[in-house]
Amino acid sequence: MAKLLFRLNGVSFEEAEEVRDALEEAGYACYETNEGRFGFGVAGIWLFDEEDYKPARALLDQLQSERSERLRDQPGKPFREHLLEKPVAVITMIIGLAIVITASIWPFLTAFEQ
Repeated sequence: MAKLLFRLNGVSFEEAEEVRDALEEAGYACYETNEGRFGFGVAGIWLFDEEDYKPARALLDQLQSERSERLRDQPGKPFREHLLEKPVAVITMIIGLAIVITASIWPFLTAFEQ
């Protein structure tokens, strides 16, 4: 019976490709499902044989730990670089934050006025 090995909901394309390649190199028989038209289904990678689950899970855990260390070692982008890449998105986010902060503290600023 098939067993779900890896959920693909919210996973980047690069990470999904790494998982697919590692499983293919290791020779595990698996198939992939998508989340469906309305997003209610489970997008994932399934193993055909349930007996392969434990070794495949160990392989996947090792792959995930290597990936997280590799990503952790990469430096993050400074704010200025984000601003230059997507100026409209950054400015919109700053304006949105200012609106939320103002709406949050406005009642306290006007509460003691007469």
